[in-house]
Amino acid sequence: MATKAQLRANKKYEKEHPEQTKLKQAKSRAKWFIKHCDITRLDDLKELKTLINEQIEQLEK
Repeated sequence: MATKAQLRANKKYEKEHPEQTKLKQAKSRAKWFIKHCDITRLDDLKELKTLINEQIEQLEK
């Protein structure tokens, strides 16, 4: 359990770094989804991989 000081520091960080916080939340949700989605068909996994790779290419440009 976090102390009150830790919670205040966390809120302050979130206010000062909203983009970084948003990115961390998105990464966490994506990791959770991949672990718990129960995708069993190979073609669905390949489609997900393609979407991720397209997003990576877009960001690298």
